[in-house]
Amino acid sequence: GNSTSYAVANSTLVSDTLECLAVNKNCSLLRDSLYQDPTDGLLSRYSSVGIRNDTKYLLLLAQYYSKKLLDEIPVESCNSTTPSPWYLFKYQGGCYGAMVNTTYASSPAFLLGNYTSDQYSTWTESRWSASYGIRLFMMTDQQENLGIFVGGLVYFVVLSMGIWQCHRKRELIFAET
Repeated sequence: GNSTSYAVANSTLVSDTLECLAVNKNCSLLRDSLYQDPTDGLLSRYSSVGIRNDTKYLLLLAQYYSKKLLDEIPVESCNSTTPSPWYLFKYQGGCYGAMVNTTYASSPAFLLGNYTSDQYSTWTESRWSASYGIRLFMMTDQQENLGIFVGGLVYFVVLSMGIWQCHRKRELIFAET
């Protein structure tokens, strides 16, 4: 028949990620990928031009998920200046690459020292709402969906026939004595 395969979420990984993002940045994923333990508390959702510690934590999480061991690059020459499409970093004794990195987004006005420039922007700010949520949609098995649908149809037909029989014999059922 026609079988469809579905990806199965790793519930431990999802739980650990949600712990890092929504509960406490001193979580197991960040502790495993840092050389030092992060402080307790929520990750800051403030975006700025500079790279803050919380931005580094989010970068490390993204690199953790997208990392790939690059055996062809010796650990001694594993750094982000090595020509490669990957952002390179050392992790657990190997050279890893990730497609995630950060760059500074400073305005040329800061380099020129012209903070009143009409040509270049000197201030940007983004704020995130403090309320956020998550929606999780589970996909059911097609055979289960078909079984529920057919069961509902059978239930509908049986009830309809019972109602029709009651309607047909209404004079006998509701006869006045």
